[in-house]
Amino acid sequence: MTQERPQSSTLARQAREIWERNSVYWDSHMGEGNAFHLQLIRPAVEGLLAPRPGETVLDLACGNGLYARHLADLGCNVVACDFSEALIELAARRESGPSRTHPIDYQVVDAADPDQLATLGRDRFDAIVCNMSIMDIVDINPLFEAVPRMLKPEGRFVFTIMHPCFNHTEAVFESELDESVAPPAVRRSLRVSNYLEIPPRKGAGVEGQPEMHYYFHRPLSDILNLAFAHGMMMDGIMEPAFPAEAQDDHRHSWRHFPTMPPVLAARFR
Repeated sequence: MTQERPQSSTLARQAREIWERNSVYWDSHMGEGNAFHLQLIRPAVEGLLAPRPGETVLDLACGNGLYARHLADLGCNVVACDFSEALIELAARRESGPSRTHPIDYQVVDAADPDQLATLGRDRFDAIVCNMSIMDIVDINPLFEAVPRMLKPEGRFVFTIMHPCFNHTEAVFESELDESVAPPAVRRSLRVSNYLEIPPRKGAGVEGQPEMHYYFHRPLSDILNLAFAHGMMMDGIMEPAFPAEAQDDHRHSWRHFPTMPPVLAARFR
């Protein structure tokens, strides 16, 4: 991981440019979902969001649109937006095959820009979802301010994030051979050296991506208190982890930590 501290506006511009450059690689490797998405993120979101056919749903910071397409396949009317023009173009290209009754409305909208968020309307959506993106956004206050306005009465908002307690740029996998038992056993642990104050840092979300992108870590209290400050109430939370029987040849993999969740999902109304 590398550490940088540029000014916020410069940081936002750099973050967008990096995602534009990574877009093709990211789309080709994420496709319709990797193990993280299919085994951890999607089931958690399904449980909390409970999307129903005919509902109007906004997918904020949709990336290559993989969850937006899933929502559309469930019969939802979907608006999907991202600040990366390249990712939106790639998402639209994946709209192949038989035409849907209600095609996905893809838009270039920056979730950190209040004016752009305002173009999405008021009291419009039955549900809003933001998957694994809050930690990629330089300023999340505009997002949390806009969500209650965009939701219909009784609407719900679900986000998923890298678990801020365990899965961030200052959490390190460790393994050692315990020879005090027979046969010797590998003991794996996670060393967290910081939590409350971690500056913006770069890392790779997909192995081999051309350029590392920014992560903006926030303690869980910062995220939740921001939602509460804008009138939202949390009424559901999930911390998915890989099952104990999951296998992975890579010794430093989340599959080896069935009791430590790498993802946190929460629902607000």
